[in-house]
Amino acid sequence: TIRRGGGGGGRGQVQSMRCSSNNRAYKECFARGRIMDVTLTTQHSSSSCSEGRSWGYYGDTLWVDKGCRATFSQTSRAGAQKH
Repeated sequence: TIRRGGGGGGRGQVQSMRCSSNNRAYKECFARGRIMDVTLTTQHSSSSCSEGRSWGYYGDTLWVDKGCRATFSQTSRAGAQKH
């Protein structure tokens, strides 16, 4: 399990999200608000899932690349704005 703290106090909505980089292509998956925290819960690919290299997040977007396919648990703050 890989955990990444996105900061910000307060309570958020927890959502399970599967995001897949098929054919090693970059893919974005969208949350229901600004992502505050992400945990990689299950890796589905034989390709490495390494934070900052083959997966990461910004604003309301979780991204995967280089063949990473995984299920993530992410906490988001509904209604928050992207920066």
